[in-house]
Parts: sequence; structure tokens; C-alpha cells
Amino acid sequence: MRVPAILLYKESEIFRVRKIDFRIEVISYMDPLRLNDATLMQHAILLGKNALSNGEFPVGCVIVAGSEIIAEGARASSTRDNLNEVDHAEIIALKNAYEHVGGWPAKVGPLTCYVTLEPCLMCLGALLINGVRRIVFGYEDVMGGAGRVDFSSNISWRNYKDCKDYIVDTKEERGLFTQQYIYDGSQIVITGGFLRQSCLRLFKDFFKDNKSSYLKGTLLEAYTLNCV
Repeated sequence: MRVPAILLYKESEIFRVRKIDFRIEVISYMDPLRLNDATLMQHAILLGKNALSNGEFPVGCVIVAGSEIIAEGARASSTRDNLNEVDHAEIIALKNAYEHVGGWPAKVGPLTCYVTLEPCLMCLGALLINGVRRIVFGYEDVMGGAGRVDFSSNISWRNYKDCKDYIVDTKEERGLFTQQYIYDGSQIVITGGFLRQSCLRLFKDFFKDNKSSYLKGTLLEAYTLNCV
């Protein structure tokens, strides 16, 4: 499996964060942003604004194949009376992508996802499995963003000795196994902090609204309200 790269957009610089043996190494990297990134992120921001106007957490998401928008989604079910942690903008966008493509979205080529907030672990996994190889997000989720997950302290084979024998790295070791590990060759590049101020403004407005109850009293609220 190739090493995933996480790009953090900070003013005029981009930093690439590589996971190497579950350690983080930060190195300087040239700006990989594309000409239409701003337009597509603005579309995601508009979806976030629409969600905010409906009393929802202002996450908007756009999924793109090449230069074509194939699906979009906005956070749902984040109100006091209708709350769940499944209807995230990325998940809704992926469901819409299935309808648009008529099947697995990955078959139309590598996809790019534009989203106003750093994806959580659930959404990152779903995006990867469904063919997204590039994510551009606006505002960092310091409480639940998947870019901060370190699996090194969470994975242990001590209780799975029988299973460990099936974890193989080469075709020779696989023997009769014809299917490769589904993440082999997968690489996802994440650019964070793009149009950050516009996205941050959405979340500040949400947390300042006394009618909003979602994630009130959390680290993300405190960080957002004190963020510049």
C-alpha cells in the first residue's frame, strides 16, 4: 500500500505529511492546487450555507470526476429533534454519486472531493473505498478530523494469531489467494485549509446561533469561536 499524503494548505505554502511506519513526517511541498479548485470549493461552501439556513451543521460536499460535478451533499440530521451521525455531507454525496453513475462511483475514474470541513474517519474511509483519491477541505476539525488519527497505538495482533498468518505482502506469499488487499496501490492526497476563512465563517455563525445545539460545549465549538 502506498503511503497516503496529507497536504495542509497554509497561506501560500503547502506541507505534505507522510505516514511512515505510523509516524508523521512533515516536509515542504509545492502548491498542487488546480485552477478550478476555488470554483468547486465555493460550490461546497454554498451547500454549507444552505445547510446552515436550514438549521443544520454547515458542511457542504461536492464530488468531481475530472471537471464534472457528479454529486453533492450537505449535512443532515444534526438538529436537536433529528440527530444521527450517519447523514454526513460526504456520505450523502456518495449516495448521490451512486445514483448519478449508476453504480460504483470509482468506475468513472479517480474522484476529487471538496468539503467545507475536514472529513471524519467514517467519511474518509467511505470516500477512499468509493474511488476518491483527492480531498480538498476548508476548515480543520480539531476534534474529529481523520487527518489526526494515529493507528499505531490502536492495532495489535496479539489476540489474532490465526488471522495474522493470512496477512501477506507479496504475490508469492498470497499463493492461492487471487484477490489483493483492497487498499494495495491506494493513495489519497488531502489538502486542508483551502478557502479556510470562508469556511470558518460558516462554523462561527453556527456556534454563535443560540438555536444551534449540535456539538455545543465541545472542543470544536471553543476552538472555532476563538479561531482567527
